[in-house]
Amino acid sequence: MKDSILPHEVINRLYCPECSGTLPHDPVNMLRDNGWVIEYDMDVARLMSSRMKRTGEDLSPGLLFDEGWCTWNGFEPQDIFNSAKERQELLSIAQTDPKGYVEAIKTWSIDREERLRREGWRKAGHAAGVGGG
Repeated sequence: MKDSILPHEVINRLYCPECSGTLPHDPVNMLRDNGWVIEYDMDVARLMSSRMKRTGEDLSPGLLFDEGWCTWNGFEPQDIFNSAKERQELLSIAQTDPKGYVEAIKTWSIDREERLRREGWRKAGHAAGVGGG
């Protein structure tokens, strides 16, 4: 939640890929991201829209997600854990080759974002200027 402005009640339901398969999509209240579905309570979001310096009319699930008001931390739902694990694996290089470590982190970051974009993660697509859905 960007700047902790929105309460957690802005999320009505969260569906994993396994549970979202046959779920009818409601674009007014839902956002799909690589099989995951976030169902927002847009009434709550509209009530809080003045805190976001927005009018209630311009709110959408895409805006809440893409602008970071109510979204994953990172590119995908487990990104905090996955990226930390991947970075931890690179730390062994830092002990013996600090310059190599800096280069490895840069390469890892670029390659990782590209991989996540190819996998279909919305935020990775937006970061690359591709868009997502």
